[in-house]
Amino acid sequence: HSFFIYDAQIYRAFSQIGHDYKLRVYVITDVLEVPDNNIVETADGASVFKSLVAAVLAADPAIAAALSDEDAVFTVFAPTNEAFDDLIAAFGANSLDELVDIVGVETLSTILLYHVEDACAFSNELEDGLRLTTLQGEKVEIDLHNLAIIDKTDTAAGLEVELLDIRTAIGIVHGIDKVLLPQEVLDNL
Repeated sequence: HSFFIYDAQIYRAFSQIGHDYKLRVYVITDVLEVPDNNIVETADGASVFKSLVAAVLAADPAIAAALSDEDAVFTVFAPTNEAFDDLIAAFGANSLDELVDIVGVETLSTILLYHVEDACAFSNELEDGLRLTTLQGEKVEIDLHNLAIIDKTDTAAGLEVELLDIRTAIGIVHGIDKVLLPQEVLDNL
């Protein structure tokens, strides 16, 4: 079997383990280039994330600014358009604008920040049971057995395999099939 990192084939790999670190090195057949687009630009270029981009633009402007900041490094668990459609329907709204009217800009901003981790985490770095602190302040948990992210509701958000490890100039995007809701938002419903 051949293994690849993006379009570059791995032809050699080795590991070194120390007292407080594990180093894995891959020798590949091509040079990997850093993407030019930030998270907002990358999401805007993918039709599956149009609702996410619209939500970011409808939220506090600081969120779009942060996800565009070239000095930042983030991982975004990005809900697909269908995930936003489900959230809109759950609130009895017909559009994202109606959802914003119902929940308000502050709550929408809180929801979006619950999808962002202040670090770069490729899918191969996610471990079962790993709890990640989001920019909103609460944690989400990784469930690798079910390829899911667990929030504070009773349904997990599935990681979309074909939408994992989308590289941007300032981090990684992983597509998910549900909008995550933090306890702060659930307490106010």
